[in-house]
This record gives sequence, C-alpha cells and structure tokens, in this order.
Amino acid sequence: MSKLLSAILSSTAIALAAGGAQAQGMDVPQKPVAAAAAAAPALPAGGAVAGEDQIRIKLEQRFGRAPTTVQRTPFGLIEVVVGGEIYYVDPQVNYMLSGKVVDLRTQEDLTEKRRMDITRVDFKSLPLDLAFKEVRGKGERVVVTFQDPNCGYCRHLHDSMKAMDNVTIYTFLYPILSQDSFDKSRDVWCSKDRTAAWADTMEGRTVPTTAAECPNPLQKTLELGQKLGVNGTPTLVFADGRRLPGAYPIKRRRRSKRRRERARADRARIDQVRVENSASQLRFRSRARLTTALRVSSSDASTADQRLRPHALGHRHPREHRVVLPAGAVAGVRARSPK
Repeated sequence: MSKLLSAILSSTAIALAAGGAQAQGMDVPQKPVAAAAAAAPALPAGGAVAGEDQIRIKLEQRFGRAPTTVQRTPFGLIEVVVGGEIYYVDPQVNYMLSGKVVDLRTQEDLTEKRRMDITRVDFKSLPLDLAFKEVRGKGERVVVTFQDPNCGYCRHLHDSMKAMDNVTIYTFLYPILSQDSFDKSRDVWCSKDRTAAWADTMEGRTVPTTAAECPNPLQKTLELGQKLGVNGTPTLVFADGRRLPGAYPIKRRRRSKRRRERARADRARIDQVRVENSASQLRFRSRARLTTALRVSSSDASTADQRLRPHALGHRHPREHRVVLPAGAVAGVRARSPK
C-alpha cells in the first residue's frame, strides 16, 4: 500500500472502488459521539432536470432527506446525491439503483469519477493546526488522514505507511467509534511526543492517561469531519483535494487494473481480426455470385456450385463468422496467473 500511496502523492492519479464501508476497509460508528453535525456543503449541480422540484419533493418523502444534487446522466437515469451517497432513479422516482455504473466502451467507473468530484476537499482551507504533524525525509509530499485510535483499518494503514518516506503526514484525531476512542485521542494529543504516542496506540502499547481537562481540539475536529462528510475511518485527503476512504487491498486493485488493460487489448485484436475476416467473406461471396450470374464454363460453374452448396443446405461456409486470433493472443492471457 505504501507504494500506491507514494504514486498517488506524486501523480495525484487515484482510482477508487465504490461499495459499502466494510468493503472499502473503513470503520463506521454505530452511534456518533456527541458532536455538532454541520450541514453538508452545497455541491455543484450538473445538467438541469425537467421537473426537478417534483423529484426533490418525492425523494425527500421517500428518503426522509432532501437530495444535495439532482442531475441528468448520459444513460437515461437521474443521478441524485443524498447524504453524500450517489443513487440513480427514474424520472417518476419509483425505482432506485445503488452501485457502480461503468462505461463499457472505456471501462471507466462513472460512479467513482462522480464521487471523486462531489467529495473533493479544499485542501488549503483545512485547519492543519488541529492535526499533529509527522515529517519523514524532506516531507515534499503531503497527505492528511482522519483516524480513530480504536479503528482496526487505521492500524492496517499505519503499518502500510511505515515504508513511506519524503512525506508529511497530518493526522486528525477523529474519535467517532466510542467514548474510549475520545479518551485515547485526548491522551495522544496531550502527550509530549504525539507522533510516538500515536504509534504506541496503533501498535497496542499503553499510552499514559492524561487529565480530562487537558486542552484538546477534538470537538473541533469532529465538527470539521461532519462538515466534510467524513463518516468512516481511515479517510485520506491528498494535496489536490481528492479523498481516499478506507484501507484498500492495493495488490488486488493493481492486478484488476492489469486485467482490464489486457482485456481491452484482447478486444482490440478481436475487432481487427473480425474486420479482416468480414472483408475476406465479402470478396468470397462476390466471386461466387458473379460466377453463377455469368454462367461460366461448366467446370467453373461446378466449382461455384460446390462453394454455394453449404449455404443452400442451410450451413455456413467454414470461413463465415470465424475469428482467427494470433496464437496465444487471448488464451495465453487468460491462462496467465495473476502476479
């Protein structure tokens, strides 16, 4: 994972996978810790939708919450964002779809692309004084994390980031899982060495308990997270404003990307061969029809009749609709074990 994070920090090319909190590798609180839940910021709207007011009214009646945005999609449904989640509904709001929408022509995850847009963070506006800072090497790359001390996925993230260098990490203590999380976060913040105390917490070592009245920014951090729509930990924010929720199985994601690239290459080769075969079939049929129409010599006519006979009997000529791929073009790829 550390290699992927390094690549993201340097190129800001992030590919996410949509799904539930557990699938994304996140811990989500069952009950929110006492915090003032600020209203979600308004998000930019897309293409206007006819009857948008009626759609909003119906959505509020059926969801219990007003949608943040309502806009058209290129595939006929209407995209609505409710509570930071993306859904697709029909114009009458009788049916709803939740999940990924993929453009099969480009293999692009349209839902994830849209989610990246609506969750983008104004990085420069983040109050970094509410986070503790860790600099590794020159610290040229910057990443912000929201983490809970009792979050199991945060421990996986902590282990994955150990190998990273030349990075500055800002950690917002975000205790949303329990009151114990709040107490541990306070102990970390009030320690002399916050970075060392956080490492001890993530690695199961005991951190000295501090007084309850120790000044800390935890309430402000909770309000910030609610405002940004951070509803699970860990959540990472990069310098370009993109957000990565959860600790992902990075090797699997890289392998999936390689498979998609090989599949696109296979389809391109198949299409090319189909074009070549279609041209060959057209030339063959033209010669056969011309031979019959001109009533050439009996020997040639006999040959033409033999060529046409399979079609007359309802059979296909051996060359019809046949795709011939270079040896190992597809089968070899499919047989290749993932790395």
